[in-house]
Parts: sequence; structure tokens; C-alpha cells
Amino acid sequence: MTERGRIGRPPKVNREQVVAAAADILTNEGPLKFSMRTLAARLDISAMGIYHYFDSKNDLLGAVLEHQSWNTPIPDLSDDPRERLVQLPLAVVEHLTQHPWVIDVLAGDEIIDAYSAWSFDEFLQTTDCLGIPEDESLHLLLGLWRIVIGEVTVRTNHALRDARPTSSAWYEREIPQHVIDRPRLARTLGALDPSSATYDIRGTITAYLHGALGDRFPG
Repeated sequence: MTERGRIGRPPKVNREQVVAAAADILTNEGPLKFSMRTLAARLDISAMGIYHYFDSKNDLLGAVLEHQSWNTPIPDLSDDPRERLVQLPLAVVEHLTQHPWVIDVLAGDEIIDAYSAWSFDEFLQTTDCLGIPEDESLHLLLGLWRIVIGEVTVRTNHALRDARPTSSAWYEREIPQHVIDRPRLARTLGALDPSSATYDIRGTITAYLHGALGDRFPG
């Protein structure tokens, strides 16, 4: 008798191999290229062979998210609750930068991975310590989540750009006429360094929290 109480020939692959193959497709080809049929072809099995281990696609995605969470260490958090509120979204940024496909899944509210769940729970426990009301805590968390999504998306796009097999960009970086016609905007954009290395995500998160919490989050 095989897993789930089914009778028949032993499967050609095990559960761990299915999860590893799914993670490889999602990481290297992206969620738009992922399907149960594509995964089955990669493993040289039928789609029903995948359902031997997983009840649904979401069940499989949950297993992949769990698998990838194991590879991200939990950081040491500060005893200062205000510093923890900064550290937690930064930790999620680092985690999701390693697994950028997860953004498409999480942003659709379909599922949540274990690492993000840990971070969100710690965040809410920390806002409880500061006496922040429930509705305000949720608003803070949702705002930070959108900052995280934007940062991970930019980092992912920069990584894809840098990985192109050419020494130069596929386009010339120039300021278009509709920007030149706006001198104030043109002056700023002309001095902008396109490298993400010059952008301080910690500063953005700190400023957001300070603006939202005021005296409860001293600068």
C-alpha cells in the first residue's frame, strides 16, 4: 500500500522530488510558466502522479513555500519593540528576494509562507506591546507589505537586468522629452542613480513608521 492508502505500483518519484522540481520551475521560469502539467512533464510522470501526494495546486505551493522557508534563517530581533518593527519587514525583503516568485502568490492572497507568517505574527505581537489598536496595526502591516512588494520587485528586476548576457543595457537610459519639458522633474531625474544600492529601504520603513505612529515611534 502506498501513501494516502492507495494500492498500486510504487510511484516513480517521491514527495520531496516533486517539491524540489516545482521549486526549480517557479524560481527559474516564474509562476506564469508553472502548471501541474508542466511539472508532471519535468518529472516524467502523469499529472495524477502529483496528486498522489498533493490534493491541489495550492497544497503543492504551500509545500514549496514551506520548503523554501527552511533555507532562510530567523534573525536575532532587538529588545526594543520600535526597532523590531523595522527589522521584521527588512527580514521579509531579504527572504523574498531569494524567492521572488512567492510575491505573485502572496500578493494574490491565495496562501502565505511560513517565514512571512512568522514575521507578520511577530509584527502584530510587537504592536500589541506598544498598545497600538488592532485596526491601526493592520493598516501599518498592510502598508509595510506594499513597501516590501515594491522593494523585492525592483531588486528582482535589477537582478534580471544584470544577468543578461551583455555588457550593456538593451536600451539607452535617457530622459524623454515629456520629462525635459518639466524642468523641476528633469533636474531630479537627471541626478538619479539607477542603482538600487543607493536606496535606503531601512530609511523608508523607518520614516513610514515614524509618520504613522508619531510620538510612539521617536526618530
